[in-house]
Amino acid sequence: MVFNYTKRLYDLEKTIRRTVRLLCIVYTLQEYVVNIVITKGKSMEPSILSGDVLITEKLSAHFFQNKLKKGDIVNFIKPGSEMILIKRITGTPNESIITNISSFGYSNKNCILKKFNSVPPGHLWMEGDNRDISIDSRIFGPVPMALLKGRSIAIIWPLSRRKFL
Repeated sequence: MVFNYTKRLYDLEKTIRRTVRLLCIVYTLQEYVVNIVITKGKSMEPSILSGDVLITEKLSAHFFQNKLKKGDIVNFIKPGSEMILIKRITGTPNESIITNISSFGYSNKNCILKKFNSVPPGHLWMEGDNRDISIDSRIFGPVPMALLKGRSIAIIWPLSRRKFL
């Protein structure tokens, strides 16, 4: 009886250690390497729909910012807010951007007003694919790279929309 009790305690201790190790690995991966994001809103339609589930990798945002390029879809903290947005990079540091503007700051296909913007070093210009409703760099300006959270690499749900971005 005593031997069986000791063996059970040993097995329980081993299971607890394995579980703690696994949780540490999962936490580290989620915090520093990859993340799963559920989207909300229509600003990235038709590329990304509201409710799509994305995998984002965080290494580019923290260690390889110079590898980010126009066309990459990234998530970042909106300047002056705690809201996390998902937008496409349309301008890189030291680039000039020309945007159409309307009286509300949104793009308008029939608008003749143009605004010239310069992207300072250490910043990116972000715009949503659905420019008529997107709140993006045309409203709040260039985004400091320090506010980047990750780069979206794939839509994983719904299954009918699975694809790499």
